[in-house]
Amino acid sequence: MLNSHIEELFDHVQLNTPILITGPAAAGRMLQPGVLPGRDIQRVQAILHTLQLFSGHPDGRYTPTTAAAVAAFQKLEGLNISGQVCPYTYEALEKSYDIALGAVRP
Repeated sequence: MLNSHIEELFDHVQLNTPILITGPAAAGRMLQPGVLPGRDIQRVQAILHTLQLFSGHPDGRYTPTTAAAVAAFQKLEGLNISGQVCPYTYEALEKSYDIALGAVRP
């Protein structure tokens, strides 16, 4: 849940209303050239490949080619263009991936 979502709900929920937050936590690392290889990078590369922005093999290494694909995605989505994957970019990647697969739930 983003801050904008919380702000949108603020006027609709009474103070001291208990809430339950579920789903995965965005506790991932910042992905950028020079970080150690990992499955998180491979996941990003696979998503970018599905979105036809990354033509390489998803190998889990954050190369300049990966950074360029991330930057292209950020530009398409109107995000800050850094070539790095922060939680906002990762969330947008997952959303675009779900849409591309037709796996969007209401």
